[in-house]
Amino acid sequence: LIIRTNFFGFGPKHKSSFSDVIIQALLNKEKIDLFEDVFFTPIYIQELAKVVYQLLTKKQKGIFNVVSNEKISKHEFGILIADCMDISKSLILRGSLSSRNDLVIRPKDMSLSNNKVRSIQGIEIKNLKNQIKDLIQNKFKII
Repeated sequence: LIIRTNFFGFGPKHKSSFSDVIIQALLNKEKIDLFEDVFFTPIYIQELAKVVYQLLTKKQKGIFNVVSNEKISKHEFGILIADCMDISKSLILRGSLSSRNDLVIRPKDMSLSNNKVRSIQGIEIKNLKNQIKDLIQNKFKII
């Protein structure tokens, strides 16, 4: 079983994850630039684990993209987090990878299709907004 993914969740203590950085900026009422020209299909780590477990119990073999159902920009992802935290979206500024010459060259579209995994009976992936709500709930349980 080979899993291709792009997940979000809590980072280790020594390195904040992408979602950690956004949440911390929002909590500190700091503005943050997020790329509106970079797209991905992020999945919450707990949702990823649930789907991988289902694939294993169904004895699936092969390559599966285990990602969210929604293709979204990094900027839109930040907006969704702000919405779920009930914090002003005005802190999420529009940035552009195209305008950043100081970064390593990366693809602008890292999205993957999850049609194959969703075609397996009994496997459903929560919508991205509900996954982010789960992240926020779990974040504040820990704090």
